[in-house]
Amino acid sequence: MSSHLSLIVLALLLTFTLGLTIYAPQELGSDGYLSAGLALGSPGDSIAYLANDQHPPLFYLILRAWFFVAGRSFLGARWLSLAGILIGQAALYCIGRRLGGRRLAAFATLLYAANPAAVSAGATVRDYSLGLGLSLLALLTSLRLAARPSARGVLACTLINAAALLTWYFHIAFLLASAVAAAVKRKAALPLFLALGGGVALTFAWLWMVIPVLLARAGTPQQFGASPSRQPVPQLLLTLLSQFSFGAWPSRLNDRWGPLLFGLLWMLVAAAGVVALLRRDSWRSGAVTVAGLGAGLALFVFLRSAWATDASPRYLLAALPFAFVAQAAALSLASRLGGAGVALCGAWVVVSLGGGLWEFQRVHALPPLPWESDPVLQYVETSARPGDALFFFGWGPYSRYLLRNRDPLSAYGLDVASPEQKGQLGQLMQPKVAAMEDASRVWFVNEHSSDEASSVLLDSFLESGFYFVDQQTIKSPVFDGQGVVRQYASARDVQPHPLGLTLDSRVTLATAGYPASVHPGGVLPVDLEWHALRNNQDNYSVFVHFVSSNGQMVAQHDGWPAAGLRPTSRWQPGDVIHDRLALALPASLTSGSYRLIAGMYVGDSRLALADGMNSIELGSVAVT
Repeated sequence: MSSHLSLIVLALLLTFTLGLTIYAPQELGSDGYLSAGLALGSPGDSIAYLANDQHPPLFYLILRAWFFVAGRSFLGARWLSLAGILIGQAALYCIGRRLGGRRLAAFATLLYAANPAAVSAGATVRDYSLGLGLSLLALLTSLRLAARPSARGVLACTLINAAALLTWYFHIAFLLASAVAAAVKRKAALPLFLALGGGVALTFAWLWMVIPVLLARAGTPQQFGASPSRQPVPQLLLTLLSQFSFGAWPSRLNDRWGPLLFGLLWMLVAAAGVVALLRRDSWRSGAVTVAGLGAGLALFVFLRSAWATDASPRYLLAALPFAFVAQAAALSLASRLGGAGVALCGAWVVVSLGGGLWEFQRVHALPPLPWESDPVLQYVETSARPGDALFFFGWGPYSRYLLRNRDPLSAYGLDVASPEQKGQLGQLMQPKVAAMEDASRVWFVNEHSSDEASSVLLDSFLESGFYFVDQQTIKSPVFDGQGVVRQYASARDVQPHPLGLTLDSRVTLATAGYPASVHPGGVLPVDLEWHALRNNQDNYSVFVHFVSSNGQMVAQHDGWPAAGLRPTSRWQPGDVIHDRLALALPASLTSGSYRLIAGMYVGDSRLALADGMNSIELGSVAVT
């Protein structure tokens, strides 16, 4: 085995080991559980989400296929990202050889090996890693096609470019670099431009659908979690370049000037490499590198100014491989200058590798989020029974549940990526309700309870098809502070009973539906039909009590009508309100006949009937 091959193998092993171990076993990186949820959810829901988001679909479809083949697991979810970053590393070596020789390729691979951005991307279940790998593979096929045109090369280049563009939109930078390669290699320009155009054409249907969404979002910068940075873009760029290449340790030297100094040094080394490439006989290598590096940095500036108010370091990923090639060209030149050059070259490699390893140790030592002890999922897992169904609003908890349970209950997930998609919630929710109609109970786990409009809409769909049992609000460090779990029950044997009783001239209970018999440990569904007679300033609560023959209340339900969705203060005269609720019955109930009573109250005051009674006798139900 040659020394160069040994070096490449060691670099690959180093990147793989760091990517595999940087996070705790159940940590999937930033938005990793979102990605897993998109892969595990129905393809239609995932495509609808991604069409309104800033990510194309191929990574999630491949991850879905991987889960089908290899099974669901936390470690399995990360294999695709790890494979992507290794594919990119191997392709970068081959690109380096074509642009500047074996020495340049070896240096570029070393700079890549422990780079904090590459390691983090490889450890995170997200499309960036595979996208970077496919883009580098596409650039490699473009360079090969430019050197030796062939029909097979055109086909391969077309397909890989299409795959890269359907994995991440940052592939635009690599398309530009490939176009420059075609322009400077005029004899191969036609087949290479045909391949690049063919790759874009294969993605046309998807791009036609999402480009209007992307353009609309580009005009309204958003904040994705991090606090907006107040630094000017050039200063911010240098800071992020420092973080990307050396981790956080330059900040230890000086919190303000350390990152700026090392970011500037990083740029100077890359600029020196670009000059070295342009002055070579093969100046075309320099042109390709400059095009890719410039496009990658331009993407960062665009995203920072027109897309997001925060500054995610991964916005620089497209520029990194071209920067590695440029810096490797500078190191390759320095290593030929004798002792001082070799020393400078070695120092830069040591600083880069050392910074990456230091950043790995810092991140690895951080206390992991308590995914395993998430109280929301623990509550659902211990409360739900066979025959129940789980519905998650949020791809994150949906995927966490499926990944941590070998034999899960029927689970369904849904999420929205944009205000426009919220208008499609009804259409997306209908098949979910139909699929869950045979479940004994439905547990609605809401990660986005702060999104009141969407939560109310989803609850209204569930309330129209099931009977509301209760709600639990549970504090959780992995649910944005808290998660809301609402329990619904299904029933088919509810019989309506006419009543026509009026409370305080405000509201009439027209009918009450309930089954003739129930079982201990089950639920008692009740369907109340209220008719509003006049406006109410107060929000009255509905109570339903299940009372034994000796007058003991054995089960009850209290809350605003219609699972809290129709407060009485919003009722208008003539409104008809269907209030579907269910009482959870104790397993210790003895057989016999029980009374079912209902009414309304606010504070300590109940509404009364004309005869002065403050509760309505609905009827009797047998416990068998």
